[in-house]
Amino acid sequence: MIDWLKEQWCAWFHGGGRIKRDCYGRINWQCDRCGRWGEPVERHDEDRIIESVRAIEERARSYTRTNTDEKYNELLMAVGKKHPGETRHETALRYIRQAEIGEPNSARAIVHEMRND
Repeated sequence: MIDWLKEQWCAWFHGGGRIKRDCYGRINWQCDRCGRWGEPVERHDEDRIIESVRAIEERARSYTRTNTDEKYNELLMAVGKKHPGETRHETALRYIRQAEIGEPNSARAIVHEMRND
């Protein structure tokens, strides 16, 4: 009964903690305020958790890298002709800036282009 009261007191009034490894290397929860440890995660559950987290992280890295690379390459390949002395990236960036300003040969676009160089 006393242990239950201690746990409830901590949960009600201390406002949170962190999941980390305890002194035995087990995944556990520790109260930020009083330092009390919760019940550790069972070893077989810990292995499943770690495997799942790694798979999720790898999928996220792979998706982000692949998706971003594909979109960037699509943008660069949309540049039919790059301007002399510029890379495709620089030409695409200039096209986008000019489109945002308006007519590419307008005085406003030329001044804007000069400020960005």
